[in-house]
Amino acid sequence: MKYECPKCKGQLKYWVEVLSDKERTINKSTGKLNKKVTRSSEIELEQEGIKCTKCDFYYYGNLNGNDEKHEHLDAIFENLS
Repeated sequence: MKYECPKCKGQLKYWVEVLSDKERTINKSTGKLNKKVTRSSEIELEQEGIKCTKCDFYYYGNLNGNDEKHEHLDAIFENLS
């Protein structure tokens, strides 16, 4: 089994939607935002997927990407074949 785009045979990328905050303090005197930006810790949401780097192929859903071996990808590619 080849792990390539089912439409154009191009390179695929795995993506996961992440929620994080960018925080900036407010200057007490002027009310302007300070330039320094800090980020809170990221929270992975359940939305994740695969997309092609060459064409418009896009597959998304709850793919269980926390599986470090990514064995869940095998089932997806079998369904796409």
